[in-house]
Amino acid sequence: MAQFTKRLIEVYGRTDGSAVSIPVVDFGRGEKKVFIGVSVHGNEITGQGSVWQLMDLLKTQELGCAVRIVNVINPEGVNTNERGIPYRDGDINRLYPGDSKGSTGERLASKVWELAKEYECVIDVHTAGNCMPHILLDPLPEPLRTKTHDVCWASGVTVIEEFPEEEYNKRRLSASLGAVAAKAGKISATLELAGSGNIDWVNANAGFAALSNMLVKLDVLSQGCSRVVSGVPVVNERSLHREILRTDHAGFIQYSVEPGSRVEKGGRVGVVRSVYGEIVGDVVASTECYVIGVNRSHAVFEGDAVCSIALK
Repeated sequence: MAQFTKRLIEVYGRTDGSAVSIPVVDFGRGEKKVFIGVSVHGNEITGQGSVWQLMDLLKTQELGCAVRIVNVINPEGVNTNERGIPYRDGDINRLYPGDSKGSTGERLASKVWELAKEYECVIDVHTAGNCMPHILLDPLPEPLRTKTHDVCWASGVTVIEEFPEEEYNKRRLSASLGAVAAKAGKISATLELAGSGNIDWVNANAGFAALSNMLVKLDVLSQGCSRVVSGVPVVNERSLHREILRTDHAGFIQYSVEPGSRVEKGGRVGVVRSVYGEIVGDVVASTECYVIGVNRSHAVFEGDAVCSIALK
């Protein structure tokens, strides 16, 4: 049975004198192998179901290394079902490595990075609405790129490289936990699961399988702990990167695809209808791609994102 400890680490104080603390669970001892963080975005909680199962598994194992899990990175956001810290920072995952003397969100990011930076592999678990489970990879130099890809492909879920450089920088993804970990020479992965303010249990189970498989590849768990990813679409194609498909029409989108769908160049993703139900335009793919996720809201303005896609 693996040794494990639970503790709360204070991060910042509130007006009323109470403190905000993050829960940390440490398994095993010795070489610091894997750090797993969940719910940096407070309305992204499917990963909770994944790490509960993983922690139950870890408790039954004899570990020759250390695994750390912070399963609620953003307590205020989780308590209020908000992406960021209410009335403070909107996206903590654009503030790493943080600043212990900075804003509330920067202090939180700084504490999380302090807890993560000694570990060989850093996995950040998110949810992305109506999507297929997938791992996003930040830009990496060799040989770290090959090492990271090997671990992530062992997960059993779809693996996608991040946006092209211009869009990546525009979205400030270089200040995400995964990017900062990669810059520090660590294996890093952002695991995205379905859900929005809820636990999608099919995806939670897939997330558990993916995490278990990655830990097997990292020699944290034995081969007998491998899991089959089931119940979700998986695209086993390498060298895909993510992009966003937008609509030039306003109204209500009616999708003709779902997460996991393969779309040919010029293929229809959906139609946009007016408030009178009339079709005002098509949304089509400009190149062959796979649909990773579709918009949670079907009411769209011109220029709104309607799909997250993966393409060569």
